[in-house]
Amino acid sequence: MRIKSSINLETFGLIWLDINTNAHPESESYNVEQQLRKIINHFKRFQDTNECQQYIEQTSQTDRLILIINGQLDSNFVSCIHHLSQISSIYICSTDENSRRQWTNQFYKVGKIIT
Repeated sequence: MRIKSSINLETFGLIWLDINTNAHPESESYNVEQQLRKIINHFKRFQDTNECQQYIEQTSQTDRLILIINGQLDSNFVSCIHHLSQISSIYICSTDENSRRQWTNQFYKVGKIIT
């Protein structure tokens, strides 16, 4: 019996949306990604907000996704996906925690701003 590789048998899937990086092996982003892949198999990385949103919307509504986004994405993207039942929580990686906190307070799924 052959199982499609896109089937998620884990409780949660992890999506990382970072519009600025290509994850070169020397980068900190690449190292973090490798560490995350050790603890979760269902990991998707996106650089395009539209592709990321389409993936989330096409995921089964019974699946639970954790989304990590870079701090340069604004509230427009979060407001577009926040209502989706697939999104369990959102984490924002930002160098400026104070400026992001203002708009993130309106979204209960934003779990933490990571600096």
